[in-house]
Amino acid sequence: MSSEHKDAIKGVPMRRLKYFIMVSLIMIVMHYLVPYTILLNATNFALFAYWVLLVLFWIVVTSIIVERWWFK
Repeated sequence: MSSEHKDAIKGVPMRRLKYFIMVSLIMIVMHYLVPYTILLNATNFALFAYWVLLVLFWIVVTSIIVERWWFK
């Protein structure tokens, strides 16, 4: 069995785990990059709405990934 097919964490292939980690890092960067650049002068509800939508999106994506990869 090649190293690519070996399980990393509870049956999840290493390439999928690497993909999940990369996407997680991109999401963390998005949480800080956009508010401090694009939404720098945002007033009222715009910044709060951005954070809420991004967090909700990430919760949905994470739950789908965990359900498909960890709980087959």
